[in-house]
Amino acid sequence: MARLFDLPQPLDLMVTSPELRRHSAAIRCHLDTDETHLAAYIEVEKGVYVARPELVYYQLATYADTAHAWMLASELAGEYSLERDGAKGMHGRTALTSPDLLRAFFDRSRASCRKARGRRILDHFVGGARSPKEAQIAAMLALPRRLGGYGIRGVTLNQQIDLSPEARAVAKRAYVEGDVFIEPLQHAIEYDSDEHHLGNKAHDRDTRKANALRMMGLELTSLSKGQLHSWLEFDILATAIDQEQPFHKRGATPAIRAKQYALWHQLLFEETDTR
Repeated sequence: MARLFDLPQPLDLMVTSPELRRHSAAIRCHLDTDETHLAAYIEVEKGVYVARPELVYYQLATYADTAHAWMLASELAGEYSLERDGAKGMHGRTALTSPDLLRAFFDRSRASCRKARGRRILDHFVGGARSPKEAQIAAMLALPRRLGGYGIRGVTLNQQIDLSPEARAVAKRAYVEGDVFIEPLQHAIEYDSDEHHLGNKAHDRDTRKANALRMMGLELTSLSKGQLHSWLEFDILATAIDQEQPFHKRGATPAIRAKQYALWHQLLFEETDTR
């Protein structure tokens, strides 16, 4: 099978009893008797099965830290797939799962699975990212302080925002989608990637979108790649958003600030993809 599909060895195999475990240079077996996991396979051809995305996440996030677990979940519940040989390093696709399905998988599993490290981000996880950068921004804003985020509630990605008649005339469309939208604050964050603004047409479309959002009375923050990659600048912007509504009774302690910096650094500079 490894030769047929050009897979790296050793292959990781799931077995259902201790007697089936084998270890060699070619295979490495993992014992799993959880009924939820055993049922989490899709038969793509006769005798050929692939693991469901929820099981894939559980397996990959078993030993992952917060940043890596979020990015693993985002690639499965987002609308992008990494493609290192592609011109852009990724391509768009339909989400393979959702935050609700990921949570339900852990909740149906045994207690040991429900306590797995990958489970702790899911109560705060935001799906629907269309790029790793959107996923990273959402992680930093939405995760609670104890996990290194800013604990801002109501964060969504690419949410449809219906426009008023006047705003439609400016935007030349009936609705826009906010890159990052914070529902309780009615605050939109637009990420300006370098690549996206190479053309005048794209710049004009984004300007119309920004003006339409302002006409709707929404707060709007433009976040450039340079600002995102500068801890000082990103922290100033995120803290200002956090202070728009009192999400927290107390200010961030030095220990919290250290966790926030660590998460920011892990997401942007320690992930395998930083586009």
